[in-house]
Amino acid sequence: MANGVMLGAGTQNDPWVVEDAWDLDSLRNLSATDWHWVKIENDISVGSFPNWIPIPSRRFNIDGNNKTISNLRIVASSGAAGLFAQLETLDTRDLRIEAEIVHSSTSTSDKSPRANEKARGINEVGASAVTTVCLPSCSSHSIFLQA
Repeated sequence: MANGVMLGAGTQNDPWVVEDAWDLDSLRNLSATDWHWVKIENDISVGSFPNWIPIPSRRFNIDGNNKTISNLRIVASSGAAGLFAQLETLDTRDLRIEAEIVHSSTSTSDKSPRANEKARGINEVGASAVTTVCLPSCSSHSIFLQA
């Protein structure tokens, strides 16, 4: 369906199908306490959201389907800076996220996005960092990307 109307039921056997940036954005409207299964159907550019606001803390199991979420741009002074403010997951895999994180702070310690050891493949260039996070397989209980 796309345009913010996802197919599926959010269950393990019938996951929410995310087809475009509007579907991705609509994930923020789902319950924060329930577990949701999600499948990324297409490569998705979120360039239509010039300053992405991280999806609040959610419980998702994401099948990235070897797709890429690109053109994610976040202007942050502190706190969460990523696709999600916090992602609690039992099984998230095969997803590539390409993001530019612009830090409005002048402190050097705030210019480097951090991720736990489960999020591998992080590359950063300069203060306005273009960060790539590849999740070949992640079974941690939570993932943080913070400014």
